Amino acid sequence: MSANDRQVDGTHYEGELQHWDIVYQAKLDYFQAQILRYIMRHRKKHGLKDLQKAEHFIQKYIELEYPHGGIVPQGYEENEKVITDSKCDSCGVDGGEHDKRCPWNEE
Repeated sequence: MSANDRQVDGTHYEGELQHWDIVYQAKLDYFQAQILRYIMRHRKKHGLKDLQKAEHFIQKYIELEYPHGGIVPQGYEENEKVITDSKCDSCGVDGGEHDKRCPWNEE
């Protein structure tokens, strides 16, 4: 018997498409896996509470991945910003301070 053929406690993961298989095949990180987990099961387990848990994980994931509000990705330093005259075609930041190594415009 395969692990997908049984479930310990409950029926919220029944079906051909299993959460852990998606996580493994897509090589999702911890936060992506938890977000997907709560979204996939919300209709069969805890409804709105599961969606709120997914939202909470998304909030933390954003804080970790984009500690400067999304303009400067993790690993970049604030002092790497320069003044630009126009809007970046890749990330959409209008003038002012902008990362000179815009990760959305890698060359």
